[in-house]
Amino acid sequence: MARVKATPFTSNDILYLKEYAKVMEPVAIALDKLQGEEQAYLGCLLPTVAVTLMRLEDARTRHLMFCDPLVRALLDGIRKRFGPLFEDRECQLAAGFHPRFRLIWLQKHDATQVRRVKQAMEEAVEECLKEAADMTASSSDSSSDDVLQEEDFYGAVTQAPRETSRRTSHKTNAVRMVANWLAGPSKKDFVEAFMGEPVLSKLFVKFNTPVPSSAAVERFFSQGKDILRDKRANLSDKNFEVLMFLRGNRHLWGSLVD
Repeated sequence: MARVKATPFTSNDILYLKEYAKVMEPVAIALDKLQGEEQAYLGCLLPTVAVTLMRLEDARTRHLMFCDPLVRALLDGIRKRFGPLFEDRECQLAAGFHPRFRLIWLQKHDATQVRRVKQAMEEAVEECLKEAADMTASSSDSSSDDVLQEEDFYGAVTQAPRETSRRTSHKTNAVRMVANWLAGPSKKDFVEAFMGEPVLSKLFVKFNTPVPSSAAVERFFSQGKDILRDKRANLSDKNFEVLMFLRGNRHLWGSLVD
């Protein structure tokens, strides 16, 4: 710095830079995680935010000399932006059915919500079991219509109502399945984690692979770029809207002409 005639860093400047890097480290790592492509699941969102908040809170306990206002601003901003999502059922279930996180992260972030999220997971598993059982029953009934079976004479007084029996069985299986799932360790290998439990694998896909928010407008932006690429002179807002409307409904032109 002396060679380029710049003011050299003082000892306080160096302390500030080290403190700033330490404070921003969890935020930078969290951004890299959320922007990654290999683990781009909705279930990664809440655990990542929770870990970031925990590390920032931990940084405040280290008696910061310069960056305490920065930490407070980061905590306030993250809680304002992501606070409502910690109450969102879809986000909670996405993390709960993720084999890496389950409810381990929630136990450390906010243990008061564990019971409610666990119950929601049991309801989701029970609903999935019912759907699978209904599909199996309908296919079984259709295939056995032409097959004569001996009628159970005492069935009316010895068998429990079919619907009640199924409901109890699904509820019991759901509670057991969720309990075993939450008792399992964190796993990075998805194939090993879901081995033998297709219901859990199905729910993972359901809650962790929603349509991205940008999907609805991605084609709109693409069409707008194509129009602007034409370099039309003095393209007004109204003409741009008309061109966008016509290009977006181009697939209907043939039917209109016919």
